[in-house]
Amino acid sequence: MPDRPGADGVAPIALPPPPPIIRRPVRTLRRTSWVTSITVLVLVVAVAVAVWVSQGRSGPGYRLTAVSIGTVAATLDEVGTIQPVNQANLGFDTSGTIGSIAVTVGQAVTAGETIAALDTAPLQANVTIAQAALATAQAKLAADEASETAAVQTAAATTPPSGGTSAVASGGSTSSGGGVSAAGAGSSGPSSGAGGQSGAVTSDQTTLLADQKQADADQQKASTDLASAATACQSGVVSTGHAVPASTVPASTVPASTVPATPPTTGSATTCLAALQQAEADQRAVARAQAAVSTDESQLAATLSKVTSTPGTGQITTAVAGVTRSSGSQSGGQSGSQSGASASAPAVATPEQLASDQAAVDVADAQLAEAQQNLASADLTSPIAGTVASVSVAVGDAVSATSSSGSSSKAAFVILAPGAYEATTSVPVAQIADVKVGEPAVITPDTTGVAVDGSVTSIGLLPTTSSSGTASYPVDLAISSGTGLQLLSGADAQISIVTKSVSGAITVPTSAVHTVGATHLVTMMDHGTVTSRRVVVGIVGDLLTQVVSGLTPGEQVVLADLATPLPTSSITATRAFDRGVGASGGAGAFGGGATARSGG
Repeated sequence: MPDRPGADGVAPIALPPPPPIIRRPVRTLRRTSWVTSITVLVLVVAVAVAVWVSQGRSGPGYRLTAVSIGTVAATLDEVGTIQPVNQANLGFDTSGTIGSIAVTVGQAVTAGETIAALDTAPLQANVTIAQAALATAQAKLAADEASETAAVQTAAATTPPSGGTSAVASGGSTSSGGGVSAAGAGSSGPSSGAGGQSGAVTSDQTTLLADQKQADADQQKASTDLASAATACQSGVVSTGHAVPASTVPASTVPASTVPATPPTTGSATTCLAALQQAEADQRAVARAQAAVSTDESQLAATLSKVTSTPGTGQITTAVAGVTRSSGSQSGGQSGSQSGASASAPAVATPEQLASDQAAVDVADAQLAEAQQNLASADLTSPIAGTVASVSVAVGDAVSATSSSGSSSKAAFVILAPGAYEATTSVPVAQIADVKVGEPAVITPDTTGVAVDGSVTSIGLLPTTSSSGTASYPVDLAISSGTGLQLLSGADAQISIVTKSVSGAITVPTSAVHTVGATHLVTMMDHGTVTSRRVVVGIVGDLLTQVVSGLTPGEQVVLADLATPLPTSSITATRAFDRGVGASGGAGAFGGGATARSGG
């Protein structure tokens, strides 16, 4: 249709139509989204199937390990301090005669090397003498105990029936009491209460000897602590005002009732005060122990008097060779006969004699321990690796016990070791018996975190007491040379002393052994069946435990039940994983462990 002219006669201009809207296909985008969804779904299904297959339908999973042959080491772990050792002034811990010297001036030595030794023949002879003295004291104690028991038994056997009093003599004569015939002619048998009477005496004897032994131990501790107090305070002595009561211990073993005066002229006032307080406490303990011994002696004396007295008369009788001697008079020539028998009668030990016998045994035992310690200290070892700077003794010289921390002018040997270090620590009295000179150790300084080898070089003879009252002994360890580490003086270190070790032993992870009282159990996996088996263990280490009997190499033991939930605490969970989490509180994250399911 042609454009019509406008009012002004001009035709309007025709505009072109708008361009069409182009719609792009979305098939490619929709296809990509669909493929992604299918892939995710397949992965989820695959993971679920894998979990279902790994866990199985029939039972929980377990982490297993095989019983193997290996080396087990038991260690004593303590915290110590690194100290520089530029010079070691060495002396013997005991007196004796030098039997051999293995070094000369200028010679290089290693840590733990024996540089000299005392002649052990006299030291061994002292041990033998002390053993004989202990055996004699023990025999004396046993004989005196037996004399009291025998007196009670014989008195019970010869006691006449109720209502009669007699002293039966050999040959058939009767006493003036009358009415009782000679032995074999109708005399009564042993008293029905003989067993109970003997038991009462034995019980009182046991109590007396135990309390006397405790008193001797307290006395020895008091002596040691008094010496420690004297060292800590380093001044004159004054009376404490607390006298040590009389003791059945020989006078030579009873320390004077004195402690160092206060205030100390040198040293720490706090240390001195603590030592004084400990000495006071020891003396009070000795007093209590001696009071207990006195009470026990009175009790035993009363029991003996009761069971050996003639019924109805209260007279004490002494059984001698089948004859009962009464304190009353006898008629005619029979009294003279019994007097002769009495003269040859063995004496019955008194309670005081028993206590004295036990004290003698304790003294002999202490002397034997000292002799054995002296023999063990015959070898002198170097605590460091270095060079011998001086030797001031010769073979055949008599030496006295000296401290290795003294001055070089009094030292038998001086070892120089520039740059050398040693570690010192303290071991509680309950564990010091496990530590021996020469035992290997692993020392890890905190400043480096690198473990180095070491060895025990010396063990202190005098203990130190902490504020809690626990006694501990100082232990020095040599650090092997050539470590290449930059050690710092005074740095802390973790020290592990190997106290026991065995190689070629049947072993399982320590966490696989479950202990209930004195019984040790391991959980076994046998053809899909889980059972508990009792075992006998030997050395127990941090990681491995020796099994003496109950297992054979190759058998499978259970370390962990994988169905057991982990602890909720992150700290607990981390430590449990490091040490192993098991069905009964232990199992291990040990490399090479296998996973199994019970029931297939």
